[in-house]
Amino acid sequence: MIAVSKRDRRRKRVPKLAYADNRAIGWHVSFRDAAMRLPRKHRFGDVAEESARVLYHQWVAEDMEGKTAPRFPAQSKRSSANGVRAS
Repeated sequence: MIAVSKRDRRRKRVPKLAYADNRAIGWHVSFRDAAMRLPRKHRFGDVAEESARVLYHQWVAEDMEGKTAPRFPAQSKRSSANGVRAS
């Protein structure tokens, strides 16, 4: 029998599609970045709900397969001057 950790057995949470009128965000999903564990928003823009749902399902499929690009935190001016990635 292969030992599986609790982290591997956990189901991945699927973020829900939401609409925000403020700051012209439009249709978006709020999720926590897997690599950095920081809250993020993926914006689909101010489009019709039907097209936002199509874009949402495509994004969820790519996210579940791990095809979405990892995001890195912004570098500070001090660390970028030294050529070192901020951590």
